[in-house]
Amino acid sequence: MPDEMSIALEDLQEIMEMLPDPPASGEKRHNALTRDDVLIIAKIIQAMSHNECSMGLTPEEIGKIKTAVQLVNKGILGIGWLILAAVVAGLLKATWWGVQHGILEAADTAQKAAK
Repeated sequence: MPDEMSIALEDLQEIMEMLPDPPASGEKRHNALTRDDVLIIAKIIQAMSHNECSMGLTPEEIGKIKTAVQLVNKGILGIGWLILAAVVAGLLKATWWGVQHGILEAADTAQKAAK
């Protein structure tokens, strides 16, 4: 994200001081920002600019965690492919065994009928 998305806390405080207090009733004024609105906007900007992690991690730590998660995902994917290959090989072996035994059974039946 570009740097222009970030907002300094001092600037936010100045903006907050210039805003009117929220009305005493629950009704909002039309076309006027309240302090709550500015706080919401500031949180959105902060989230989009990735300036602060909610867990207090630095960008380097986040990068290391991402790398570790990617390695785990690749490992899980590799294990999944191995399991799939074993299942397919087992099915092929069982099919081949069935075909061989079917042929032998047919040959034995034919020999017994020929005698």
